[in-house]
Amino acid sequence: MNTTRMLAMTATLALGAVITSGTVPAQTTASGQSGAASVSDEEMKMMALNGLRQADAAVAVPQIEKLLAGNSSIELKKKAISILGQEDTAHAREVLVRFARGESNTSLQSEAIRQLGIMGGDDARKALADLYASSTDTGVKRMILRAFMIAGDQGRLLAAAKDEKNTDLRGEAARQLGMMSASDALLQLYKTESSDEVKAQILRGLGMSGNAEAIGQIAQNDSSATMRQAAIRAMEMTDGGGPEAILTKLYGTEKDSNVRKEILRAFSNRQNAKALIAVAKMETDPELKRYAVRQLSLMNSKEATDYLVEILNK
Repeated sequence: MNTTRMLAMTATLALGAVITSGTVPAQTTASGQSGAASVSDEEMKMMALNGLRQADAAVAVPQIEKLLAGNSSIELKKKAISILGQEDTAHAREVLVRFARGESNTSLQSEAIRQLGIMGGDDARKALADLYASSTDTGVKRMILRAFMIAGDQGRLLAAAKDEKNTDLRGEAARQLGMMSASDALLQLYKTESSDEVKAQILRGLGMSGNAEAIGQIAQNDSSATMRQAAIRAMEMTDGGGPEAILTKLYGTEKDSNVRKEILRAFSNRQNAKALIAVAKMETDPELKRYAVRQLSLMNSKEATDYLVEILNK
């Protein structure tokens, strides 16, 4: 019998003994003294649980279920639930779903929902979808949306972002789609969404996905100055030189003073002193000219400092 298998069997037997008796067997030290007091029940159970990772699911899952039904600490039970997420069996999934429905406490419920996401697979995803449909708790639904992201379930996230009546949850679904870099889905959502709050979340999602071109299109074409400002803020989250060219172009075509200020602030946050200096030199609107210089004064940039010195020496 190999060493790994022996350790797994030892851990399984240890956990079974602890669960059944509620006490830790006494340890004997090299000197013959009892060492039971030096190792707590919690420590022994945690080691036994870790050992169950190597055990066969047919042995591990019933032992974990027994521990979850007992009086162990919440931390130990959370650990047990996290191990269940690695056991891709109907029994493990059944136990996770039971805790995901909140039959114990919110901390364990949250961990069970997360582990169903980690487990993934059609059955786990369907269990999450059923729970989402039956729950009236916004907090639980938010946890499920995050689990959908962990499970890679773009379809159900998109459905929630489209059909959910609660704007906070639609925004959460959009944010999770952004974590998945689902640019096409987010653009589709933006065209049909009516809430500015959710639109802002969609823009942030596009920012997380790095789609500067799509954000630029919205910043150029949306009729709402508020949303154009939100688009500029989302642009700050993207990387590379592409966003700089888009922001420069937008500044040249934008008519709203507040949106133009947002672009100048974006240049400053992106350490683009060159663009700010160009505005400061050529802008005819005194307020915007001052704003550009103010942004330069906030930057830790030699180029910005050189221009400020040039102003002082005029």
